[in-house]
Amino acid sequence: MNDFLLMTSYKEQSFIVYIHNNEVTFPGLHDPGKDTWNSICATWKPDSKLSQIWINGNPSEKKAHSRATLYENPTIILGQEQDSVGGGFNLDQSFAGKMTDVHMWDYVLSACEIRRFARDFYFTPGNVLNWKALDYSTTGSVSVEDKA
Repeated sequence: MNDFLLMTSYKEQSFIVYIHNNEVTFPGLHDPGKDTWNSICATWKPDSKLSQIWINGNPSEKKAHSRATLYENPTIILGQEQDSVGGGFNLDQSFAGKMTDVHMWDYVLSACEIRRFARDFYFTPGNVLNWKALDYSTTGSVSVEDKA
């Protein structure tokens, strides 16, 4: 089960947000391109059940989910969709590219904070996931590079 999942469908040029496997699709968003750095942010408010995608500081419309509760003590998996809790990985569902500065908060950032992050890269580090303080392991063909 995926409590919270953000993925893209390049074939359909859409972003998809899953909350407890409940899918909400954001079609027709600007494809930021695979060969350039982009700031992609997904927000979700459990009280209103609304999700939104932000690409390089530009918001999508808001869409509602039918479920609105996440479990405590999550396992966070980056770059791979899981078919079972903590496993069941499919090579065709893995991210290929570079990823950096992934953060997660237990509250929704304001529009100003999201735009400032995308524009100036200035932000309060995530209180659920902080890229600079990660304790992680890698599996498969993953390389980790230090910033030079």
